[in-house]
Amino acid sequence: MTRTLAPLRAWFDGRTSRERRLLLVMFVLAGLTMAWLGVVRPVFAWRDASAARLDLAETRLSAVRRVQTEAPAATPVRGPTSQNIEPTVKAAAAARGVPVVLAMDQDGRLGFRVARVRTGEVLGWLAGLEAASGVRVCSLSLVENADATVNAEGGLAAGACDVAGAP
Repeated sequence: MTRTLAPLRAWFDGRTSRERRLLLVMFVLAGLTMAWLGVVRPVFAWRDASAARLDLAETRLSAVRRVQTEAPAATPVRGPTSQNIEPTVKAAAAARGVPVVLAMDQDGRLGFRVARVRTGEVLGWLAGLEAASGVRVCSLSLVENADATVNAEGGLAAGACDVAGAP
């Protein structure tokens, strides 16, 4: 290491005292600039991104709470039967503007899939479906996409959800 730095040390010693001071000031300023660009700015960027994610989460939470309070009372006059659950679900999805695909799920219930929809819209649709028509959400899986939307899938039933394996 000493051999490597010896020519640099000899060069530095060959400078006048004024040049040495100027070089030292330059190295200090360069080090401070590197520390600012390499440490401080990324930390501020992470803090700002975290604050933006928090704002987005608070906005989503308030949207879900607003939809929840706007939903009608959870006392349906007459719940759907297993024969008319599909038209009820389709009508509720169309009213909310949720593009839903219906099919049978693995437990034999009416399954649904929703792709690339905002979280508040999906949860609002499901809450309204349960409150207005008595259709129960028996299973639900949400996967967040990079563009602030979710893919959702689950199972629905008229009335109570059956426990898998129960007689």
